[in-house]
Amino acid sequence: MYFRAMVYRRITGFLILLLHAFPMEGWAQKKELQMQRTSAPPVVDGSLSDECWKQAPMARDFVMLNPGNGPAERAQLRTEVKLLFDDNYLYVAARLFDQHPDSILTELTPRDDFSRNNDWFGIFINPYNDGLSDFNFWVTAAGVQADSRTTADGDDFGWNTVWFSEVVIDSLGWTVEMAIPYQSLRFAEDGPSTWGLNMIRYIRRIREEYSWNFIDKSFGTYEQQCGLMHGMEGIEPPVRLSFLPYASAYMNDYKGQTDWSYRLGLDLKYGINESFTLDATLVPDFGQVPFDNQQLNLSPFELQFEENRPFFNEGVDLFNKGGLFYSRRIGGAPNNVTNAQASDTSLQPSLPEFTQLINAIKVSGRTGKNLGIGVFNAITADNFQTFNNPETGQQEEVLIEPLTNYNILVLDQRFNRNSSVSLINTSTIRSGAAQDANVTGLLADLRNKNNSWRLNQEFILSQLYFSDSASYGYKMTNRIDRTKGRFQYGFGQEIMSKAYDINDLGFQPRANLFNHYAHGVYQIFQPAGAFNRYRFTLYTNYEMLYSPRVFTDYYLGGSFFFLTKNFFAFGGGWDSNPIGSHDYFETRTVGRYWERPARDYFNLWISSDYRKAFALDMRYISGFWHGYDYTYHRLSVEPRYRFNDHLTLSFEVFEEWVSGDIGWASSEGGEPIFGRRNLQNTRFDLRGSYVLNEKSSLTLNLRYLWSTVDYNSFYALVGSELAPIDRLDDLDLNFNSWNLDLRYSWWFAPASELVLLYRNALLNLDDQIGQSLGDNVQGLFALPQANNLSIRFTYFLDYNAVFRQSRNPSS
Repeated sequence: MYFRAMVYRRITGFLILLLHAFPMEGWAQKKELQMQRTSAPPVVDGSLSDECWKQAPMARDFVMLNPGNGPAERAQLRTEVKLLFDDNYLYVAARLFDQHPDSILTELTPRDDFSRNNDWFGIFINPYNDGLSDFNFWVTAAGVQADSRTTADGDDFGWNTVWFSEVVIDSLGWTVEMAIPYQSLRFAEDGPSTWGLNMIRYIRRIREEYSWNFIDKSFGTYEQQCGLMHGMEGIEPPVRLSFLPYASAYMNDYKGQTDWSYRLGLDLKYGINESFTLDATLVPDFGQVPFDNQQLNLSPFELQFEENRPFFNEGVDLFNKGGLFYSRRIGGAPNNVTNAQASDTSLQPSLPEFTQLINAIKVSGRTGKNLGIGVFNAITADNFQTFNNPETGQQEEVLIEPLTNYNILVLDQRFNRNSSVSLINTSTIRSGAAQDANVTGLLADLRNKNNSWRLNQEFILSQLYFSDSASYGYKMTNRIDRTKGRFQYGFGQEIMSKAYDINDLGFQPRANLFNHYAHGVYQIFQPAGAFNRYRFTLYTNYEMLYSPRVFTDYYLGGSFFFLTKNFFAFGGGWDSNPIGSHDYFETRTVGRYWERPARDYFNLWISSDYRKAFALDMRYISGFWHGYDYTYHRLSVEPRYRFNDHLTLSFEVFEEWVSGDIGWASSEGGEPIFGRRNLQNTRFDLRGSYVLNEKSSLTLNLRYLWSTVDYNSFYALVGSELAPIDRLDDLDLNFNSWNLDLRYSWWFAPASELVLLYRNALLNLDDQIGQSLGDNVQGLFALPQANNLSIRFTYFLDYNAVFRQSRNPSS
């Protein structure tokens, strides 16, 4: 272990020296704006007629961001923005000139869904000017608001705050007026008086974007290439205390049984100081989160589902460092069954879908020296399951998941506006004799002055503690990338030991990996010929097991992307395993592998111009195995139609056919049994929204999936090859899943929402594979349906508005 650590340190030191040896080209000159305090604040009504705006400092001379990069804005479509501030708000007045105001696109969308068939204006504010911690605010020409916080993984739209805006379309174009309260930002009282600032305008009908400060798309991030706003002085950070109480009611109907339930709870947000915030959820209610996209899983690996619960989506960027946090572990299905009887499926029904979450808190923020600190804690209750005891004939309650505490601690030091070093620790502690877990990661993301080179390194140690033993594993990653210019490339190495396991609070499909990879990308950032953009990518991977150090897989491939001047996009790719692979996981048997044949897959796709009322997305994938009677085809077709600015519908048809597939089917006496099978997946997705106005909308999500697995022959694994055997077992599978969500949302007050939801769900798994689609649907709807009707009321209470009676800028 000492030798490995010494080698790792020396490699790290060498790569850092190598990184700093590269030339460091300077950033483009930043635009600057000297801010002005106002004693007569404007009324936010979109008219821009207030006296204070006449002498306010102005930001102008926007430059193109897309499709070109750098040309000056068109004179007839110029943008002028004025900014002011006082003790309570930052004020923004934007005049967006347009010689054809009747052509300004104004499709209505739900909140946060700002970029559809509409013009929009966005302002991006960074009180720390650290190249990352932006607070982002958008307003569309239809008056719809969107907000997010910038994270290392992109924008966090789970973050919602209270601010004010109004839009007016007039003979000169359109205007937007905004007031952003300081309680919606984070900044230190003695922090920098120079804040980062940028603004972007999007003109939908010509699909052009313009930014105030120039953003060079060939390197860096948008946040690192912001302008500056000076003079943000004398502002006292406000008390940041808000409550979001909720009341919800549920009606569940299944098999003629109707149950009613009611819940009350509270989310709390408290600014511990000007930089750090406490978020807590007490008696949480997640009954209205969107359904999971269920599917029939034949692989040896666990499926990963999206997190749809707001508390676990908002403000978790620090906790996602290193990919060690998979929030679905908290409150998900029991995964640590502690009683042998409870795991016997002959004695009990299926396991519960979730464990009860008692409460969860998170504290996060950054110091004045840009040290990010995050603490997360959640507790789930004892989970019991009732089963029939065959000896006594009595029903008994068995503990299957004990009281569990989940904890995360993160320290993230940023420097030079584009680099960071992080330490993260996650722990899972269960009561009683159940296993505990601890994972610690040291991460470095280092870039030179202008982001032309990036070095990424990770060392993660996992520890599992059992009643009488412990297990230790580790992961190491080294990667260096050229991140500037038309030609970008990178290479790296990933190592996971055999015992590496982060699945108590993270997500890790597999361990025991020794992987080397490289990639190269060529792309343009200015329109050329008939194209606004195009990109070519090549990549390759060579994989081995970490222990024993033996070959498992080698693959290479490429992709291409084109966007025409008419905004028709198309692309495709190729992925190849030219020498086959040794699959140690499909066997489900330690130390055994199946020698998979060489194989190739190809894909093509198109996407038409979304500005038109009718648009179409299509994708086709085809593949074959060398020397095997195997073919793969997948086709998805998604037409969408925008009836008007209020109503949009899309319908996706997905078909997947696999002939001659081979995979694990069962085990016999500890030996894997493989089967040759034909697979078919049919899926229909209907999505629609009717937006009444900028505050209320009706959305529909309907998904039907039908999957069949038809076995026709079986094989024993002899060595690494398959030998035919006689087997009469019927292992065919027929899976049907139906989900429907019909949701009405009304933002009746700032950050306050009323949601009415109807949900219908059906799920069935049997072996009736010979049926037609119509027969399957008919049989599915003959089964008992789960119907759910719920209403949820949340009301936002802010300390400053309730107790200090702060001024409403809209009145």
